[in-house]
Amino acid sequence: MEIKKVKIWSLAKLSLLFGLITGILTDIILLVLKKVVASSIPLAEIANNPQYQSMAYLQTLSSFNFAGALIIIAEYALIGLVWGLLIAIIYNLLAKYFGGIRIEVAETKK
Repeated sequence: MEIKKVKIWSLAKLSLLFGLITGILTDIILLVLKKVVASSIPLAEIANNPQYQSMAYLQTLSSFNFAGALIIIAEYALIGLVWGLLIAIIYNLLAKYFGGIRIEVAETKK
């Protein structure tokens, strides 16, 4: 049995899903690293620093982190979608001229 053609949007959707999952996992890892780094800063340093006492600064910082997390997820999803499209198109072109991937499927008894 030979895979002669890959449905482009089918592979693109699957790659998009992998990109979303990768983006979410990356955000989780970055969040854990942020918590570890934040816990290593002494509280006395934060209390004595006027930069940290502004509530507007803290709101900007927290909203930037949330927006940054969404941007990371969107970037990974977009990259996954584009790579899925490119891989499917390139595979179909190569399979047309050189043949597709040969696979062996075992028959199951009912």
